[in-house]
Amino acid sequence: MNYYIQRHASGYVGNCLLWWRKGGNGYTCNLDDAEVFDGDNAKFQSIAKDGSKYTAWEKNYIDACAHRHVDHQYVDDALKGIRATDATRVVCVRCGACAGHPEDREGGLCRHCGERRTVEQTRTASGEWVTLCTICHKPRPANDLCECEMVQGPRTVPVTRVPQQ
Repeated sequence: MNYYIQRHASGYVGNCLLWWRKGGNGYTCNLDDAEVFDGDNAKFQSIAKDGSKYTAWEKNYIDACAHRHVDHQYVDDALKGIRATDATRVVCVRCGACAGHPEDREGGLCRHCGERRTVEQTRTASGEWVTLCTICHKPRPANDLCECEMVQGPRTVPVTRVPQQ
């Protein structure tokens, strides 16, 4: 039978249990990083017998109790209010004019400034249109590059959409 080892002292982070991390490298709340012990393993026997510090839990039981959660360290506050389901639009990279309809383009070029490149924008919860950086995915001005794009260059060339005529 396989087991996870829970630490008693400071055995929680928020409402998540702390588990022995793989390789004995501290503790973790993430079961993917937790060490799985075979019940016959000598190391497991040594750790599990110290009931004042550790509790052995059957792996199958804990896996059945596990729930998916979001770690706040990986949430970017700069993207608050941007909803993936919101409307998107295509605009000219140079002048910001609408580029998503056949009447907005002439021969694949913006009818206002002649630019060929376009970029997709997303509407925020407050109704503003934003263009996201192709590298860090933070909002950036529609007609400019983000600082990381200036250093590394855009990860992908903005999509040029030539409307069907």
